[in-house]
Amino acid sequence: MYRAVEEKLKNNGNGCHDFDHTLRVITNVCTLLKEIHDADAEVTLLAALLHDIARPEEDNSCGKICHAELGAQIAVKMLTDAEIAPDIIARVSAAVR
Repeated sequence: MYRAVEEKLKNNGNGCHDFDHTLRVITNVCTLLKEIHDADAEVTLLAALLHDIARPEEDNSCGKICHAELGAQIAVKMLTDAEIAPDIIARVSAAVR
């Protein structure tokens, strides 16, 4: 999943929301997870990885497509394909949305 997200975002023309941005978000999440002990690390890390998965579509549509809404749908597909548990999928897609 990491590689698929990297491939999709690495050449996103919007430098603010490319794969490097995603890596910075993941780094921040890892820092927060050390301090927030009751947070669900799996959900939080997956949501961080997938939070901008539909950003290229939003950018290419000049904002007509909502990256959060489409991203939640894409996240469901990717997580289902990866055989992630349905309850985790629901929580990650809600966070992406």
